[in-house]
Amino acid sequence: QVQRGIDFEISHYLNLETLLGWRGTLNFRVSATHTLDVLAPTGATVGASTVQRRGVIGGGGFLPNYQSGPRWRGTLMVGYNTGPLNVTANFRYTHKSLISATRIDPSDPGYLDALNADAGLFSAYANTVDDNHTPNYVQTDLNLSYNVRVPKLERANLFLNVTNLFDLTPPWTGGSFGGSGVGGTNAMYFDTMGRTYRFGIRTQF
Repeated sequence: QVQRGIDFEISHYLNLETLLGWRGTLNFRVSATHTLDVLAPTGATVGASTVQRRGVIGGGGFLPNYQSGPRWRGTLMVGYNTGPLNVTANFRYTHKSLISATRIDPSDPGYLDALNADAGLFSAYANTVDDNHTPNYVQTDLNLSYNVRVPKLERANLFLNVTNLFDLTPPWTGGSFGGSGVGGTNAMYFDTMGRTYRFGIRTQF
């Protein structure tokens, strides 16, 4: 497999007291990856032809020989800190993608001809599908922590983490005979658990 891409990252810090007279600071960080090429072999033999899988997010079945990837993916982090209180929101973006590089759906030219050619074939070997696309996906995660004073402890920190705050349902990305991913989706880019909470206290004696 040949994979090419460009990574971007930018961050910025704002002192709210200096700017507005408000307590606390704001931190911003954006990181993104733009995929240029994902050239994957069509077989395991030397000299096998390759297929362009840039912008394809579906799995390749059991033990695939390539790593799929969307054209764009990135994360925006916004943090607010006042000293004892820290609030951080993460927004994870995955660009709309194809499920399969070789199958077509009603939005593609030639779909009806391919559909007729598929008549009578077992679905795993057919070239047509009802929908070969996944939508844009933005997952929000929220992290809160607060430093508290506890006798005989050097430090105590209460925390609450919420993953997939809005309980988004991941798109189906199975795409190939043999199954792939977790529950029919690509767990590298989509949350498979739904909204989850984690809370507790960190201490230092």
